[in-house]
Amino acid sequence: MIIGLSIATFTLIHVIVTLIVIATGFVVMAGMLGSKRLPGWTAIFLLTTVLTSVTGFMFLLDASFRKGFTPALGTWKIPFLHVLAPTQSNEPPFLIAQTVTLVFFVIVGIVAAIKFRPAVAMTVA
Repeated sequence: MIIGLSIATFTLIHVIVTLIVIATGFVVMAGMLGSKRLPGWTAIFLLTTVLTSVTGFMFLLDASFRKGFTPALGTWKIPFLHVLAPTQSNEPPFLIAQTVTLVFFVIVGIVAAIKFRPAVAMTVA
């Protein structure tokens, strides 16, 4: 159990929060590319990003206290996944996936930085 929840329930919550991070991240990125401030979406993105990290670390804390079974350990017990798991060496599929992802986010970051020109709020004196 993690914070009073079964591992299955806690894992489901972690996955749902992570999916919210991904979805809101795309919305915020689209807003930046369109020079739109989206404070509500950005707040949700940042909050769920923190929650994903915190809940992810709770899996490790639970495993270290119990020295038992965790979802990550369960993945390694499925033999056909061993072939698909990256070894973080210079294997071509792993290297290509990392390179494409890096290039994509560098380009989007540069474009967003150039295009993000939100309207300046005018104050009346």
